[in-house]
Amino acid sequence: TVLRRQFAKFRYAVNGEQQGDEPPLIADADVTVRSPKDLPVRTDESPEPIRTATLQPPKFKKPASIIPEKEMLEFLLELSGYMAWCCGFANRMPDGSIVRTTKNFHLDHISPKSKEGTSNHITNRAPMCTSHNIRKSNRGVLLADYRQEIADAGEMMVNTTDELVDLSMAYEAALNRHSVESAKRGVQGKRGNTSTK
Repeated sequence: TVLRRQFAKFRYAVNGEQQGDEPPLIADADVTVRSPKDLPVRTDESPEPIRTATLQPPKFKKPASIIPEKEMLEFLLELSGYMAWCCGFANRMPDGSIVRTTKNFHLDHISPKSKEGTSNHITNRAPMCTSHNIRKSNRGVLLADYRQEIADAGEMMVNTTDELVDLSMAYEAALNRHSVESAKRGVQGKRGNTSTK
């Protein structure tokens, strides 16, 4: 459209190569402008197939759980009095009182996928202190067994493993929380499959 206006305005078109400072001009030249609806057609005998990109709908990552991880961590820490489920670590004030914070805690699996754990379901998650969570890494060890390893290494922050959160009680509380959240959001709840040795 812009070209058509300019040619119509000056009533000439450039023809041939530039000679000197000014291009040669032809007055009243015919100008053909094609629109997107009027594209040229191939005339050769074996045209290449035109490849068009197929647009796929965007894929959105499914949330790991219906309960956000921050809420999950807070809820599970409440069950243990804000102590790590692996060793009893807690954030403490100088007077020894426990600070109710999620700082220095990570969520990890009670039963890893390799042991048929239910992945990120709340019944299979446990708050761990940073150092033990990093050392556990992806070894595929059950939390109950890892607790014993920590105790044998003398790294417990409590006197015995009996002072740590009871995994059976925690499982039932987590399952109830999941049922409540499922009802709120209209999601079909499913029971977790975790070991609570």
